Amino acid sequence: MWGKVAVLKDYRSLELIANGARKVHQLRFNQDKGHLNSWKSFLSALQADSIPPIPYSHIVGVTAAAFASVKSLEESQPIRILD
Repeated sequence: MWGKVAVLKDYRSLELIANGARKVHQLRFNQDKGHLNSWKSFLSALQADSIPPIPYSHIVGVTAAAFASVKSLEESQPIRILD
């Protein structure tokens, strides 16, 4: 039984593998990963004194998870992340 795999390489090419067949597509659009629009949205929220597009609790949670993953690798054991 064959599976399906898709590999997106740096938003420039897309490799599709299905049933043992491989196709590579060169993507024609710009390499837009959304960073510019994210910054614009964040700055707009600051200027309007409104709610940020990504809640601070999410940013803190992701940061805690990143630090915990490094510690877990160093100590070779799971690390609990508290709220």
